[in-house]
Amino acid sequence: MLFVRIAGLKGEPMSSDLATLGPCFVRPYRPDKGGVDFLGLRQVNLDMMSNCLPGINNVTWYIRPFSMVSWIYWKFYQLTEQTGSGKATERDLRVWKEKVETLFTWSHDIKGITGIPGLSFEPPGPGAVPLDFASWKRNAANTSLMAAVQYGPAAKTIDGLGFLFPAGRSFFQTVGEGIALAEALDRSVTRRDRSSLLKDLRPIRATAKQADGMYDAWSILEPSKPERDAFRRAFFNEAAIGDSKALGRRSTTIQLILDVLARSRGKLDVAAIRTELFLGHFTVKRSRLETPNLTTAWLRWFILQLRQAQRLAMEGLLSWFEVRLADYGDRDTDAIVGQTLRVVKDSKRAFRFERTPRIVLTRLQRLLPTLQNALDEAETEAHLNPLRLMEKIEEMVESRSEELAPYCLHTLFYCAAISLLLQDRTGSKSDLRHGSADRVSLAFWADTLLNWCDVEMKDFLRLLFENLILSQHFAVAARRFDGQTQRLRISIEEEGLEFLADNPFVPTVTQDRLRTALSLMSDCGLIGSDQSEQKYFSI
Repeated sequence: MLFVRIAGLKGEPMSSDLATLGPCFVRPYRPDKGGVDFLGLRQVNLDMMSNCLPGINNVTWYIRPFSMVSWIYWKFYQLTEQTGSGKATERDLRVWKEKVETLFTWSHDIKGITGIPGLSFEPPGPGAVPLDFASWKRNAANTSLMAAVQYGPAAKTIDGLGFLFPAGRSFFQTVGEGIALAEALDRSVTRRDRSSLLKDLRPIRATAKQADGMYDAWSILEPSKPERDAFRRAFFNEAAIGDSKALGRRSTTIQLILDVLARSRGKLDVAAIRTELFLGHFTVKRSRLETPNLTTAWLRWFILQLRQAQRLAMEGLLSWFEVRLADYGDRDTDAIVGQTLRVVKDSKRAFRFERTPRIVLTRLQRLLPTLQNALDEAETEAHLNPLRLMEKIEEMVESRSEELAPYCLHTLFYCAAISLLLQDRTGSKSDLRHGSADRVSLAFWADTLLNWCDVEMKDFLRLLFENLILSQHFAVAARRFDGQTQRLRISIEEEGLEFLADNPFVPTVTQDRLRTALSLMSDCGLIGSDQSEQKYFSI
């Protein structure tokens, strides 16, 4: 397959390796290397999550790892000073970090405790073994607590919770509440390090028995009260509620969760809390759009869920398109548009066929004339609740149901109708516009639908597939092509469209940080939890 490399993309300098003078052959598509964001929509969702719950991510479940990384750097400088040299080298830091993290992970693995990185690696031999990552065949870039995909970003002062300040190269200084975390953990480690494994910076060997003996010093399941108190001070500040800075945005969303749980008077699981937040059940219905300091944050959460639904619906249409190519041998958009029209006409529930898109949109707008009406309908009608629609789309993607296309279309029309209701709210405009045309923002999608409203439904579907699914995928694949990894899943050949991947795309909803936020809230004592039922409650 030939692929034309695009030089001079705005804001992206072309390297000499990529700046060829013409078409070139590229490597075949590899499913394990092509990524998961084939329409380029994901970053907007992640940005919106950061607006709602900044400073954490979808893997930051526990307080103790924050204490660990704070203690690693705090103790490293303390031990460096004890050597008398006063000079800390990057090698010394790497040896120390890997020794501590290996013992930490190994002790949890022995106890069968999950929830931290690096648990899949076996000891390099029997008896006393070295504690460096290379011996354990671990990759620090992925399995270290400080990795970018683990606790590292959340621990830092830049966009995190403020425990570690960058001090140049790989060095960090423990600051703020990180010092309290480190000091509290140090008392526990000092009491239980009977084998003096962590008394200095030198590399050592340790046995499984010695690692097991350290478990009680730093179990992720039992942070000390001083650690819980210090973490809570960094995580949530009631005085900051309503403030636009990171602590204020996070604290406001946490307050919404606290209010939802207080009003529920019972235990709720994560899905129920997400639904209650979306519906605005942090206060009485008549006040959810006018509660000082809370309404703006709630609308951020509301629009995030709307965007989650929009993204899944678009990716669901890509999946539908690929199923038609892979399983049924369709080779052009006309054939797939025809099949989409057929299933829409046959559908009795999701998306009723009409001559033009305007008729569909107008019917929705009459049903949902105000945001209050939309919320009331979402209480009881699953087809008017984006959270329930996402659940349905995920089920249909898995089963390759013919109802997938109608449900995705209905979800996209719903998202446009609600976006139009929100477009004049000052606090919502920037979120609706985030992503612009390149990443198909909610506002851009609503405007596009209005522009296409009066064409025949068949022509509308062709425009949708060719402009916002196929062309969007081609543009994203071209923009991200690095000369090595092929990201195109579909190509245009002489005989028509050709499916390049092994299997049709199976999109899923990206986690919105609510699970880890609730886990951390429970861990630091803001709320209670019933782990046997995986539910949370007000305390």
